[in-house]
Amino acid sequence: MRHIQQQYCFFNTNSRSYSEQKLYTDGEMGNMRTFFLIVMTLAIYMTQPAYCFATENQEPVKEEKHYPVSIVFENDLIGGTDEGYTNGFIMSISDPWRKESDKKEQGLIFNLGDKLTVIPTEGREKRRTFAFGQAMLTPADLEEKEYIEDDWPYAGLLFGRIIWSYQNDKEADVFGILMGIIGPSSQADTTQIWVHEQIDSEKPEGWDNQLKDEFALNISYEHKWKLYDSFKGKIHSASDMGWDFTSYAGGSLGNVMTDAHVGGIIRFGTGVNLFPSTIYRSGVGALPDIGYNPKAPFAYYFLLGLEGQSIFHSFAMDGNTFENTHDLDRELFTASSFGGIGVGYKRFRLNIFSVRGTKRFKEQGSKHRYGSITLGWIF
Repeated sequence: MRHIQQQYCFFNTNSRSYSEQKLYTDGEMGNMRTFFLIVMTLAIYMTQPAYCFATENQEPVKEEKHYPVSIVFENDLIGGTDEGYTNGFIMSISDPWRKESDKKEQGLIFNLGDKLTVIPTEGREKRRTFAFGQAMLTPADLEEKEYIEDDWPYAGLLFGRIIWSYQNDKEADVFGILMGIIGPSSQADTTQIWVHEQIDSEKPEGWDNQLKDEFALNISYEHKWKLYDSFKGKIHSASDMGWDFTSYAGGSLGNVMTDAHVGGIIRFGTGVNLFPSTIYRSGVGALPDIGYNPKAPFAYYFLLGLEGQSIFHSFAMDGNTFENTHDLDRELFTASSFGGIGVGYKRFRLNIFSVRGTKRFKEQGSKHRYGSITLGWIF
């Protein structure tokens, strides 16, 4: 499954209240939200392939298809803190894996992916994933109402993502496009305040200082290599216990985050899917693959991983793109370790993971850490 190692930031640089600093009227903000929803709807519509439906000239697909649905919840309280990357929530649905031998019309997204992927055509399969989510950041001191210069800002991101994946039994490609909104229109402040009220936790007082509204656009790419597989690439049954080792490298480009990263993952268990998920990184990473294996009605596995990352731009540390809002002294190289367990029973999946990392910027008071829970269902 995937984990977040993403940072976002949004805030104002003086002490006036948010209501006094609105960049847009309520009507203009309504238009911005409407425009965003229209763009996302059109983007998803443009990528719909005709193969999803049988026509008068086509035979219905007879083989059983499985559509994974997942809900990912990430929170630093799971990791024992309440600062930095403080909360993330995302819902996703994926197509069944589709073999290259399926020659039905496939739509824009696969036409583009077929030209970009380096996975050989022979033995290759592919699928799409659609996702919607929200992520937020806060500084360590939630009681301070004024702008805090040398810590994480109050930040929110509301986003939609389209992901398309290719794989064979030895390597995999994952492409992603994110579009969203940064700032007050993400409604991150409303979400966090409501959650803290429900759990009777400390109220965050500094959301008036979050970054200004800005359209978010990011692209990402990640390649995986299966370096060792005791299962020899075969479908893993419930009784087959083994282990595998996967390395990966990738990066992202955009005003949310620009980075490069490399890592490796070891898994041990039964009934696992072909490739493990790497650190999720919220909007810009690949989504958790909860997997499905009809030969393994009960499955479990353990996972350990290490990753190195260089961050060249991040909203969380560099502020708004066209305004001087926030500027932290980023560490050029960071490292993370992550581990956890996954269990599955029939079509249900549950993954629990923890991420620990080095400091993301020189002023940071504590190390980077958070936990993640993924619930999945295959229908």
